[in-house]
Amino acid sequence: MRKYYPGITLFKFAGAVMIVLAHIKPFPLNAVLNTYIPSFSVLCSVVVSGFYVMAGFLACKGWMHAAQPKKYIRQYVMWIGRVYALFCLLSFFTDPHSVVRTGSFAYRSLQFYIEPFLVVGPYRQLWFIPPLIVAIVLGYWAERGRRLVAAGALALLGFLVAASVIGPLQIIVKHMLGDLTIYRYKHWMLVQILVYNYLAYGFPFVFAGIFIAKWEKRFVELNKWWLLAPALLWSIAELAVIMVLYPGGYPHQMMLAHLPLTLLLFYGLLNVTSQWVQPYHGYLRRLSIVLFFAHWPLIHFNAWLLGFPLTLLSPGQTVLCIGLTFGQIILLERVIVWLQRKYIPSRGIALNS
Repeated sequence: MRKYYPGITLFKFAGAVMIVLAHIKPFPLNAVLNTYIPSFSVLCSVVVSGFYVMAGFLACKGWMHAAQPKKYIRQYVMWIGRVYALFCLLSFFTDPHSVVRTGSFAYRSLQFYIEPFLVVGPYRQLWFIPPLIVAIVLGYWAERGRRLVAAGALALLGFLVAASVIGPLQIIVKHMLGDLTIYRYKHWMLVQILVYNYLAYGFPFVFAGIFIAKWEKRFVELNKWWLLAPALLWSIAELAVIMVLYPGGYPHQMMLAHLPLTLLLFYGLLNVTSQWVQPYHGYLRRLSIVLFFAHWPLIHFNAWLLGFPLTLLSPGQTVLCIGLTFGQIILLERVIVWLQRKYIPSRGIALNS
């Protein structure tokens, strides 16, 4: 088993840094490019699908080569679940509308407290986690039970359903079926979020990662043009069609082109052979995890220290907020490593594994 992928290490770290920067202040270049290439920023969300493919790939590699696959997947899910639960608990103390801050459940409905944990995540970036856990468990069940092809086909079908509900095919569905009653369902927004999280991203791309892990050698040895040409042609064609079908602006965050573009991206990552990354692999991996999980509450804490809402920070305050956030994350990673070495035996799936 190949245990080290420099491309994945770099992608994980660079992606985490980009997420932090984007959450502090949206990239001004995106707005400029969207002016000339409508929906360009939507196309760039291929980074998110890349993370799902990476997660499916690494999880599958882990259980395929584990002495006890069931124990491995149980530890994997429990580790992510515990960290997620910790941030759910933390949100009770940081959300100004929580029970802890208001002293009463009456301030908000019970739905207000359930949705952030089971659907959208307690913090902005953590919507990623519930679909990941469910998709990994289903992927493990399908791979171990020799049902991977059937499950993968269902995941692909779900991707097409998502494109019909919250993607580029929605306008065609509305044209064919008219104004359906379901569009006026009072919880339709929640349904759209679930479709986006699970069918548009979680299931199809985690399963894509599992398929790649199963047939890694064949995938890596593909002629690059078999992936590059379809991805570029599909993306250009879809952008052109969207400009025609949505002259007032594309209202969705999903595109069919995400699938070929993500496969092309991951193909490139697996073919990276840089050696200079290897000495820093463990540190970059740990730092990426801390960056992803911890940045959102730290960003808001730093904005509060500066005395302004995050959206009203001046350029100088934004730079200071960025410096504080990254400094705190670097320090937090060192503290976590120290605590692990002092109190937690190194076994199973851990932050430094």
